[in-house]
Amino acid sequence: MNEERSALEALKASIDKQNRLQEETNNLLQALMIGLLDKGERDPNADGAKQREHDPKRSGLSEERAHDLAWQIAMLELLRRIVAEAFFHADPAEFRRRMKTLESVTVDELRDRRFFPDKPEAAENFIKETAASVITGILTSIRHPNDSRGDGA
Repeated sequence: MNEERSALEALKASIDKQNRLQEETNNLLQALMIGLLDKGERDPNADGAKQREHDPKRSGLSEERAHDLAWQIAMLELLRRIVAEAFFHADPAEFRRRMKTLESVTVDELRDRRFFPDKPEAAENFIKETAASVITGILTSIRHPNDSRGDGA
């Protein structure tokens, strides 16, 4: 029983770390975008300025961490774009219905599968619920082009 509890605690710590990394990724992306927009630096060579050196250590990140964050952001944005294009419909209500159906089917199938048969059921359920939450977060972040950002659709 202690072995199962230790395994569950290790899995929970790992998932908590991944959630923190995802939150850091989102915060970093927002900070970078806000910083670039505030400074008007859409083009680093604007006004004849020298190209700025891109040193992740200046932001307190290791180079490896900066690459990990960049990879996560890139994959998330690609996934969001592919899903949005694949499920697009001109009618915003139909688009939202399609996205809700995709979320429901994906989460239901995720919950019905067994991924780690050699791990305690509690650990497996925790992982699946966390994955379901991530799926919901990604899919609800995809909006129809005609929807406003604040309508919650």
